Amino acid sequence: MTILTVYHKYKQGGSYRRFRMMLEAYSEAGDEVYYIAVEKYPFDLDRVNPQILYSPFRDHGTPVFKIYFLLMAPLYAVYVCCKTRIDLFVAFGAISGFVQSLARLLFRKKMVVLIRGDSEHGLRVSNAGGGVVLMNRILEWAGLFFSDKIIVNNRDQKEKVEARISRHRDRVQILYNDIIPAPGQTPQKRKTVRSELGVKDDEFLMASVGVINRGKNIELLLRAVRDLGIKTLKLVVVGDVLTPEDDAKRRLVDMTKTMNIDDHVVFTGWRNPAGVHAILDGADLFVIPSLYEGSPNALLEALGRDKPCLGSRVPGVVDVLCFDDLLFSPNHEEELEEKLRKVMSDSPFLKRVTDLCRQRKEVFGFDWKKMILTATRI
Repeated sequence: MTILTVYHKYKQGGSYRRFRMMLEAYSEAGDEVYYIAVEKYPFDLDRVNPQILYSPFRDHGTPVFKIYFLLMAPLYAVYVCCKTRIDLFVAFGAISGFVQSLARLLFRKKMVVLIRGDSEHGLRVSNAGGGVVLMNRILEWAGLFFSDKIIVNNRDQKEKVEARISRHRDRVQILYNDIIPAPGQTPQKRKTVRSELGVKDDEFLMASVGVINRGKNIELLLRAVRDLGIKTLKLVVVGDVLTPEDDAKRRLVDMTKTMNIDDHVVFTGWRNPAGVHAILDGADLFVIPSLYEGSPNALLEALGRDKPCLGSRVPGVVDVLCFDDLLFSPNHEEELEEKLRKVMSDSPFLKRVTDLCRQRKEVFGFDWKKMILTATRI
């Protein structure tokens, strides 16, 4: 099978990692894949072929570039289809579905759209203008409308997509993310990474992993560290912003200084998967305080490392953690602070949290690559 997909640029983060896993699955299955982007992805896979759309703009985050890409990429997709016989369109996101809709209509092939999160929520959190939100909604609707199958990664997304295309509810199905197998931890690795982070043996290390933006709500963790005032509590934040002009990380660093907790918080920047696993192994607790999530890869990785986990009571996180003992409000730090106190001082409660997390780990021990191949064969 020959597949066309579109993702203008490969970046850091869980969604991009799943996109790469999808390409790996097709490559390993012997499928031929063509992807449209403005620059070659930073990896090579057998039978995965870049189709580079020329861009006169160096900065790929500006509104002008986005308009250019939305105008030119649909035409370039038609061009690629003219020179290569495409059997299936796979869109990683509804906007990608819009980009491929013209080619899908002209060449009468089926299209699968994978929805990885709520982009409108992300735009609102980043204070995007009403016109941008409206345009995004229209383009996403077109991508969904012209699809033949839509795969979402949590229940909330399924309900939202079904409401947007109510006449075609039967197109929508859920495929959660899985726990990606990785080498196990060792006591020596744990000791080494804690030493590198400046964490002593008697200190309690809380970890959070992901792209740094307002939607990840790291401010809640900082306020909790400040309010608890526990000298042995430390927080490590793994990840960074996606673009240099984003000031989200700088604001967080400034907050730690204003709160006088900068000696309790470590920002590591991006780490490769092995580096993330090492930090998770060194941590005593994983916390995800997001305002919204799709199917959070970092949380699943923490479960895979047998870490006790706490998460915000929001769609995506609730799908993974399920039990109320593992959840807290993302809007008020008091509930999180109470659970942190109990985790650090109440051994039976910590054991319950750990046991519940192990139960949830079992639910996500499937092979996502195999499932995505099956789900997109239409």
